[in-house]
Amino acid sequence: MTSHLHSLTEFVSSVVPRLNFTTEALPDNLRPYHDLLFAYMDIIDGMWTPQSEPIVPEDLFSALQGVTGGAKYEIGVQQDAEEVLSDLINSLNDGFNAMVPTIPSDSFVNLFKVHFINQNKCTVCSSIVPHRESSIILWLSLFKSSRIVSLEELLRLSYTSEQVIEDVACDSCHVRHNAVSQTIIVDPLPAFLLIGLKRFEWSKETTCRRKVSTKVSIPSNLSLTTNGLYELSGLILHHGTRMYSGHYTAQFFNDKSWINANDDQLEILPNIVEQQSQDAYIIAYKRVY
Repeated sequence: MTSHLHSLTEFVSSVVPRLNFTTEALPDNLRPYHDLLFAYMDIIDGMWTPQSEPIVPEDLFSALQGVTGGAKYEIGVQQDAEEVLSDLINSLNDGFNAMVPTIPSDSFVNLFKVHFINQNKCTVCSSIVPHRESSIILWLSLFKSSRIVSLEELLRLSYTSEQVIEDVACDSCHVRHNAVSQTIIVDPLPAFLLIGLKRFEWSKETTCRRKVSTKVSIPSNLSLTTNGLYELSGLILHHGTRMYSGHYTAQFFNDKSWINANDDQLEILPNIVEQQSQDAYIIAYKRVY
């Protein structure tokens, strides 16, 4: 449970300031955010302070549960890594918005947010209807293959190539038709890029989401557009065959070497030039320029 947080904690540690909040007369509605921000920053402090004992983010999970509500983050409950990352980033962003009014709203989540335009071209009247969207995780479709598939290929298939969508209504001519759809990544590009691989597909036979174990080649440097070069910062890997079972490990760079985190076991890895993995699930990049 703890290991798939290691990639994110290392990944955003350079952008989370060590703030000193006063707890005097703190309104009840702000206390959950206070607890979350400090639990998270305590983990960051602990990760960069030499110690022999492993760091267990029990306080962080408890604080995240206090913000999100429910029993989703009770110790012993299995979570999907994408759920944890999304909830953590959004909750930290809400905490900064609520407790640090001097900074621009949503300044934390905007460090991760990717913007793109979905546009559909009508095959009848040729009108193009664009829709601007954003996400903190850039999801890439993944297909079954016996060959190694590159991350760049998956980016092209998901965000530049055209696809045909059948039987949609045109907003201009109001005729139902087939449309040509294309998604394009646009500026501003995020400082930190989270890429998710859609490794789980619905299986009618097992009535659950089964894993697509295609091996993906992950470069140490990635050009998202002509204006943005990114450097690999971390990986979250899912080991197993189903979405809500198995085991998470993480690999991250700590300024000197690559580290593999498997629960409380840490192992130094050789320098990664290009990673090839059938288990990579969330990939973290830091923008160089």
